Amino acid sequence: MHKNEYSKYTDAQIVEKISAHNQSVFEYVFKRYYQELCNFAFMYLKVEQLSEEVVQETFINIWEKRQKLKIQSSIKAYLYTSVKNRSINYLKSKATQVSQKSHSTSSDEHPIYIAENATVEEAMHNAELQHVLSQAIAALPKRCSEIFTLTRIEGLSYQQVADQLGISKKTVEAQMGIAFKKLRTFIKQHWELMIVWLLAVGY
Repeated sequence: MHKNEYSKYTDAQIVEKISAHNQSVFEYVFKRYYQELCNFAFMYLKVEQLSEEVVQETFINIWEKRQKLKIQSSIKAYLYTSVKNRSINYLKSKATQVSQKSHSTSSDEHPIYIAENATVEEAMHNAELQHVLSQAIAALPKRCSEIFTLTRIEGLSYQQVADQLGISKKTVEAQMGIAFKKLRTFIKQHWELMIVWLLAVGY
């Protein structure tokens, strides 16, 4: 059968074929989802080569366990969940290392420092947030980024920021409003996890 015709298969049929050692069907699934899964893993890992390795390992694991393969959801959902879990497991294993590096990160990367007594889960969570938050802040206009950093990263009050920058408190409030609006748009497009952070800071 021509590989393009595999698109007519139901997910159950594809799983059945893979379980029966059909390499052509497996290759079809691999080629169909590989790049988008790499892009998805990159959202967590921020390293292209590592993202590719995670996706490759996911497919290798599926092929090695093909005889016992059971997928209750769609194949796409199963693959995305598997890649997500494998990515998060990697972040967990590196949480301590990330915590140590965060204290030596340059100020322009806007780090969220991880407490030394944080659990692995807490450290991993903070590491994930740090990656996305850094990107979001970098995408802000210069003034918004400066004010946001002073208030949310360095912990200054609106009045303290106003005094330090020589502007009014209302200007700080207005710039923060702009910052949060842009951050919400950026975050929604890149990572829903960061919405939790925005809610946590009380905006």
